[in-house]
This record gives sequence, C-alpha cells and structure tokens, in this order.
Amino acid sequence: MKSLLLSLLALTLTASADPLRVFVRGGTANRGEEVHAHTRFAKEWPALLTERGIKADGGVELPTDAQLAATDVLVMYAQ
Repeated sequence: MKSLLLSLLALTLTASADPLRVFVRGGTANRGEEVHAHTRFAKEWPALLTERGIKADGGVELPTDAQLAATDVLVMYAQ
C-alpha cells in the first residue's frame, strides 16, 4: 500500500494544478474488523490521501455514477 500512496503522490506532483481525484473502495467486514481490514481501509485512506493534497472520497459500496464521474483513480480493496 505504501507504494500505491507514493505513486499517487508522484502523479499529483507532476500533474496540473487540479488535484488528483481518487475514490477508495473497501469491502464490508463479514467476519469482523479483526479479520478483515476492508472497512478500516475505506475509512482511513481517503483521509491520508486528502492530507497529502489528493481529493479523495470512499466507502464500502461501489461508487455511484456521480462519484465515478468525479474520479480519476479508483482504488479497490475488497472481495
């Protein structure tokens, strides 16, 4: 995951003045947070990316048509 963040940051730094728009999708934790990190991923990564200048949104469901239209990169961590 660290390499993903570094790649996104590199794209952002070399891109135009508009921030990269990322949608982070994590799956539901069907056996609890201790077993599956999917929901935690969907909560924490948008905040981490936003702190670093990327416009990030996310959730445990697939993005809506409107969210997808406002997305440059879709990151999925789910079954």
